[in-house]
Amino acid sequence: MKKVIKSLIYVIPILSLIIIFNMNNFSLSKIINQTEKNLSTKEIIINNLQELKNKNKEDFEYDYRKDKKYKEIINFGEEAISIIQDLNKNKELDESTGHIAVEIVQEISNYNLKEEYDLEINNPEQFFKIWNSIKNIDEQNRKNITKDVLILLDKYPNMATTIYKSNIKMPELEQMIPQGLTITQKNIIITAYDKTGETNSKCYILNKKGLLEKIVTLDTNSHVGAIAYDKINNLLWIPVDDGHLNAYDLNEFNTKNEVKYKYSFEDVGDHLKNYENKLKNLIAYLCIKDNKLFIGSFDDKEKGLVKEYEIIKEKNNEITLNYLKEFKVPPQVQGIELYEYKDESYLILSCSYGRFNSSYIHIYKYKEDTPDYGSSLIQKVTLKMPPMLEQITKEKKSLYILFESNAKEYSNCIEKIEYICVLDLDKIFAYWDELEKENQIKNNKKEVMQ
Repeated sequence: MKKVIKSLIYVIPILSLIIIFNMNNFSLSKIINQTEKNLSTKEIIINNLQELKNKNKEDFEYDYRKDKKYKEIINFGEEAISIIQDLNKNKELDESTGHIAVEIVQEISNYNLKEEYDLEINNPEQFFKIWNSIKNIDEQNRKNITKDVLILLDKYPNMATTIYKSNIKMPELEQMIPQGLTITQKNIIITAYDKTGETNSKCYILNKKGLLEKIVTLDTNSHVGAIAYDKINNLLWIPVDDGHLNAYDLNEFNTKNEVKYKYSFEDVGDHLKNYENKLKNLIAYLCIKDNKLFIGSFDDKEKGLVKEYEIIKEKNNEITLNYLKEFKVPPQVQGIELYEYKDESYLILSCSYGRFNSSYIHIYKYKEDTPDYGSSLIQKVTLKMPPMLEQITKEKKSLYILFESNAKEYSNCIEKIEYICVLDLDKIFAYWDELEKENQIKNNKKEVMQ
């Protein structure tokens, strides 16, 4: 018995130490766990990114995507994306943590730039510029945005918020330069001229998916700066030299490789001066709305002039043009359209000049008695676009826009657009609605002050 008691004298202190150690260890774990729980989501993400970065440096075979710290960030979902964006904005991500953060955002959003666009961007600042632009595009339309457009959307937010398609591929033009664009019931038609003047101008006939069906040669080598489909008379209207205007039978474009005009009008372009040679006239752009024809002049510095005609089909099937009126427009107009929105008419103008200057789309309320849309007093909405925007044309609630930067002649254009882009007119006119709201607020304030 004495021996047992003597043994216990030695054992009890040891057992006590073990118990005390375990209790302390339990308390320490509890404290650590409690501390981790008290960390904010941001702090956890920062800590995890740093730990993943360090492990990645120490072991070249280490795959951080399989690490529980990586997966923990993924599990935060949209909250993680928001936090990572803030970290990037505040420059709290270095190159290594930024690379990991970019992969995390793409995995959470299920949208990989490498897979979708062959864009491998590890720099978080550059990545978020592109990714934020993508977020403005409806998810179902993102697959229709091409790489050349995607990388420009951060610079052109108006384009980012209105575009829904840029995958209508321009045909191989060789030495030709694209100018005009119109939409028929079955086709997209592009006019182009030969810069050298050695061959006649052409029309490229595409189906609605953008596949080239045929090339039709015109009976002129002129600039053919525009084209408009007249669905009432089944004609294609195309301007030619010195202010002359030709109308072609659309059916011949389906059956022939070379076409000749059906009607020609020699004096309709009078006073529409060619900015490169003021002694000559030039119809630079045109459009048709119902039975009304609008033709206009271009000038790089001065205001342009638009003339409006009524298209009349006589009993003998001849076409005549009845002059109605004219009005001024801003400099550098390349395209014109009229559009009905909420029971009111609007004038849409595309403006550009030079391969290194941004283009613009201007929108005005169209009124029969407005003499000068180039006036600073006229209310307008302006959307900024990439350089070298040419003709615009509408189909239902879509605005198709053509850039001539695709031409080989302009290969040094930094912001080349190789596709026809399509904008959502409802989203375009959301800018107008916003302007109207601002005007209403201003008017309400004035009334209160009075």
